[in-house]
Amino acid sequence: MNHFEWKSAVKSNIKILKLIGLWPQGDESYKKNFYTLYSATILIVFVCGHNFFQTINLFILDDFESFTATIFVTLSCIGSVLKAYSVMQNMHTLKRIFVTIRDEMFLPKNQEQIMLITPAIKIWRIIFRKLCLVLVSVPNFGWSQQ
Repeated sequence: MNHFEWKSAVKSNIKILKLIGLWPQGDESYKKNFYTLYSATILIVFVCGHNFFQTINLFILDDFESFTATIFVTLSCIGSVLKAYSVMQNMHTLKRIFVTIRDEMFLPKNQEQIMLITPAIKIWRIIFRKLCLVLVSVPNFGWSQQ
């Protein structure tokens, strides 16, 4: 059963993490290379930069409602920075887990076992896509209406 691709369940997650600079190549953690520079640039410019400019928005100091909305958005973005930092700090452990799962012991042994896990993988893909769509589009739509 070497043909079973267990990463198919989290393939879209890994693609997104690679795109935003949170998934180094191979089974390694961050090293001094171009991807680490790319990751740092993406996080500093888009995440930290957004927080910085959101915080120093001086045009709303006379409007209390806009000011509180800005603080809410800034605190939400700071949570994103903390999540990204924790993923980066624990990348070595996460990659070790992925290497362990690739072990022969965790692969399905026969076609019956593959048939047992296939529906769960399909449901995971559907839930992830729908949930991601809702969790990303609804707040963006709500924030654009303000």
